[in-house]
Amino acid sequence: GGGAHNGGGGGAGGLVYDSFVLLSGIYNIGVGRGGAGGEFVSSGENECGKQGENSFFDSMLLAVGGGGGGGSVQKATEGGSGGGGNGFRLGNKEGALGVLGQGFPGGIGESESNTHYASGGGGGAAEPGFDGNLDITKAGNGGAGLPFHITGVLQGYGGGGGGGKGKGCIAGNGGYGGGGDGFWPGANWTGGGGGGGSDSGKGFFGGHGVVIVRYPYIAIDNANGATDVTPNSASLNTWIAPGLRSDTTMYFCWGSSDAGTDIATWDNSFAMNVPEPFGPFSHLATGLSANNLYYYRTAMSNDNGLVWAPDVATFITGEIWFEKIKDASEIGPETGIVRVIRADHLKAEELNVFYSLSGTATFGEDYEELSGKATIPAGQTSVDILLVPIFDHLGEGTETVIFSLEAGPYVIGSPSVVTVEIEDYGQVIRTWTGLGDDEYASTSENWNPEGPPFRGENIILNTTSHKNMIWDLDILLCDWLQDGYTGSVSLEQDYGYPGQGSFTNLRVLGNCTINSGVLSHVENENKQTHRLNMSIDGDLLVGVNGAIDATGKGYTVGIGPGIPESRSAGSHGGRGSTSTFASGPCYGSTLNPVDLGSGGRDNSGGGAIFLDVKGSTIINGFLKADGKNTSGGASAGGSIILRTASLAGAGTISADGGRPSGGAYSARAGGGGRIAITLNEPGAKFDEFGIDNITAFGGKPSATQKDSGGAGTIYLEDGNTRTGYGIFRIANNDHTGTPDTEFPAEGQDPEEANTATFSLYDGAAMVLLDDFFVGDIRLNTDNTLLDLGEKTLTVYHKEHSLAPGTVDNYGEIIWETGPRGTMYVFW
Repeated sequence: GGGAHNGGGGGAGGLVYDSFVLLSGIYNIGVGRGGAGGEFVSSGENECGKQGENSFFDSMLLAVGGGGGGGSVQKATEGGSGGGGNGFRLGNKEGALGVLGQGFPGGIGESESNTHYASGGGGGAAEPGFDGNLDITKAGNGGAGLPFHITGVLQGYGGGGGGGKGKGCIAGNGGYGGGGDGFWPGANWTGGGGGGGSDSGKGFFGGHGVVIVRYPYIAIDNANGATDVTPNSASLNTWIAPGLRSDTTMYFCWGSSDAGTDIATWDNSFAMNVPEPFGPFSHLATGLSANNLYYYRTAMSNDNGLVWAPDVATFITGEIWFEKIKDASEIGPETGIVRVIRADHLKAEELNVFYSLSGTATFGEDYEELSGKATIPAGQTSVDILLVPIFDHLGEGTETVIFSLEAGPYVIGSPSVVTVEIEDYGQVIRTWTGLGDDEYASTSENWNPEGPPFRGENIILNTTSHKNMIWDLDILLCDWLQDGYTGSVSLEQDYGYPGQGSFTNLRVLGNCTINSGVLSHVENENKQTHRLNMSIDGDLLVGVNGAIDATGKGYTVGIGPGIPESRSAGSHGGRGSTSTFASGPCYGSTLNPVDLGSGGRDNSGGGAIFLDVKGSTIINGFLKADGKNTSGGASAGGSIILRTASLAGAGTISADGGRPSGGAYSARAGGGGRIAITLNEPGAKFDEFGIDNITAFGGKPSATQKDSGGAGTIYLEDGNTRTGYGIFRIANNDHTGTPDTEFPAEGQDPEEANTATFSLYDGAAMVLLDDFFVGDIRLNTDNTLLDLGEKTLTVYHKEHSLAPGTVDNYGEIIWETGPRGTMYVFW
């Protein structure tokens, strides 16, 4: 690639492998990128071009790397040399011609003094790039490429030519790198383009290569055989490959025997003139005899001679039919059998029979995959299709697989449809015994029956064992039940960020019931790694003795975005209370809260819970992600997202900040966390649960301190509300002091909640750090505060009083001055 002022051009990409026949399959292909150009340095030795990357093809063949980058230059008006080398292995650092190379024009740059400069053109495979014209600030054109040939054996090179002259602040684009053509037929890889140099800088890396796959040329074939077969006719099909340029005559030949490659010896033939020979063609052969075996073959003729399809095809004008031999069962298991049958006098040649599948059973889940094609061998009257059931551990009852004959080189007889039943094993129930040497669910000895749980099973934790469990299995379950169990289950799940594990969600097809014990996630340390994330297709029930509880499972001691220098109290949705130093900032989304709570001086913040429940949710116990209480500085509450059809119960949902109990000056309260609850069922309301039972309070101050933690945020959207138009409830239980809830929080889009109503209660203080947007705002009690902080609050609602609350500090509130729009409905 061409360089610019003092910049070496980038190298071309990788070359080719030896040619080979590409078999069907999935391949991992990489073509090495060209090396970077050398960089100019004001003193010392200037850099040479960098080595190119290796190429790879699933380690099957010799790796051929990219060309090396061009060396840097010291003359102000010269571009860098082209990257190059012949690309063999790691490539050389010298420029060389390539195949299929074409340079791009340079660019026009502008200096700080508004002086325009013209870059040189990118180097081509056949010639260097052209110079830029400094007088009229015209960039140089790219160098030309060599023609690309597919015949013969060419040894290509990896590099482009040198770059053109010209001083510029914007580099000329690199040319396409030259790739070797290699041998034909087979698969080859051309090189990628070299990168242009920047002003006083090195050239960019060359581009990656292009994959070229070549297959043996088959001019004509029988296009998978005859179709639309009746007892007296059939459509004979053929396919002509692209490449022919002259008028062509097609020949369809058929008869009761294979007559080879002499048209005259076939029983029947039909000639068809094809002016534009490409694609599928067919001929309807009529006057056939019923219950006969026929052969056919196609050919074409033009100025280049006569070419036949490689193989002869066969079809029968007799019937094919099904016979069910036996049903299948997961018990045993027992394989189901369907037999495909033809008449005895039609068995001389192999016959492909096609079928489709339907029914209540799921292909690939309830039975092993079937191809949709059964081949009756030559000399045989039938072939069996084996239906192998898959033991899926689900209690689904008897399921069915319906086999239906599809059109092919035969006549469809009767029966053409048969139904095979798969007897169900029944629902597998696995009970936690805890008899293993560890707490992991993947340990066989911890279960009855012994063995780790499989996909689709029911999981039960009861009085058999109260040993704690770490659930480390990424599998789909049927039901989850904790009843009589008093231990704690911790899901070993990750957020799924780069470098983390793949177990990010536990899906339950049926119901999840936590009548007793605790369901949580494993503890975090200094990074946001673990949370509880469950998708429940049925209902969720948390009993009076049960809890989904991530208290203290967030950021560890003194860690998190909301931890102050003093490490006294953590922040999240609300700020922690202040000691010697200010507390840390609020952070995270309010509509989709997923973050952990920050740790305090002595303990960890609240964890993160995400529950997606398609059915109803009843909580009579606890759903919480609180910060921990402590004698010193407390931690912040975590996050809870609950999406469910409806919500009921007499329990509590909380992401409260931790409370301090000590008398030391550092005994400070943690900020509240964040909660977002959406009811999806039309008409569903929060009346059956009670909004007062949903809290994200800041921590209550200790007896010797006056300041509480700041209130967190609670977003509520019922079944009658449009998405995003819900209510943010910010309340702080009439705690004392001046705790803050900041907007926009760190990492929050200031327009994230611009259609929602913010409703403040009981000692909550909303503080603006920057301009913010809301659908509406209400200060519902006399101890609520809106601190504008000299910023602008835009309210998309007509103006109203904010009493009985207080608005403080200079700033501006912009109210909506008119209707947002009018909708007319006609019917």
